[in-house]
Amino acid sequence: MEDCFLGGRRFIAHEDPSNIPYARKKAQIWWFVTTVLKWFLILLFIYYIFPRSLFNSDERLYDIHP
Repeated sequence: MEDCFLGGRRFIAHEDPSNIPYARKKAQIWWFVTTVLKWFLILLFIYYIFPRSLFNSDERLYDIHP
């Protein structure tokens, strides 16, 4: 039995070296999905924690009184 460490996860190829590319592809897909989800949540948190005026520069146009 051969152990391979790919993407921080431990995959065991059961006496078959053909399982290793599948495990590597699975690790790459899992890393991509978790990275995209992590950055989406970080950007969503930043968007909601800061005031909306940082993102909407048009708001100051409505505050001008004649």
